[in-house]
Amino acid sequence: MIENYNNVRAVLNELRQALKQLRETGATYSIYIEKTGLAEEEQVEVLETLGRGHITITFNETDQPVEWYESQFFWHLGWYL
Repeated sequence: MIENYNNVRAVLNELRQALKQLRETGATYSIYIEKTGLAEEEQVEVLETLGRGHITITFNETDQPVEWYESQFFWHLGWYL
C-alpha cells in the first residue's frame, strides 16, 4: 500500500504538463514509467490511472520482449510501455 502519493502525483502532473504542451505547440513527449524511480506499487498506481485502451502491441523479436498499451485516454495521452 502506498503511504505517500507525492511521487505518483508528480508523474501524473508531468504527464498533465506534457498534454498541455501537446495542445499548445504539438510537442510530443515520452516517459518510461519503469525509469522514473517510482516504487513498483507507485508504477502500478500510475498505470492504473492511465488505464488500458483496446489496443496492445507486442514485440517479441528482441532479447527483452516489450508491449505498448494504448491508454484509456488515447486521444490525449496515447501509448505507454
